[in-house]
Amino acid sequence: MADGKIRNLAAFRDTKSKQRGMEWRFLSGCFDHKIMPTDIDGVVERNGLYLVFEEKQLGVDLSSGQKRMLEDLNRNHGMTVFIIWGDTAIPCVEEMSIWRPYGRVNVYQEGRQKIRADIELLRYKCRQWFEWADR
Repeated sequence: MADGKIRNLAAFRDTKSKQRGMEWRFLSGCFDHKIMPTDIDGVVERNGLYLVFEEKQLGVDLSSGQKRMLEDLNRNHGMTVFIIWGDTAIPCVEEMSIWRPYGRVNVYQEGRQKIRADIELLRYKCRQWFEWADR
């Protein structure tokens, strides 16, 4: 029985990864320095303020290019960034990092360190962000 569940979960993950979007390998060689397009997993806008979500499997770090892009959105464009680690196929949240906008009064005190998390904490932080952005 457990073996069947594992196979079903693997099939679900394969389907989800195929639905992610375009495979960008055909652009290989179009940009200098091995640059390739990246994606953002989610964005919410409220009153011109943005909350950006990036999801990663537990134990997987941001690529250097993705980290630079998210840092730029955070520092230079005032976007809040939530990086969420867990099993992205189920949804299961185990860790998160909150990057609050620089130079803005905000409700977040966590800074950029990774904290233990679950779905309820993520929902709470999303509600906090929305209340801040909705003022």
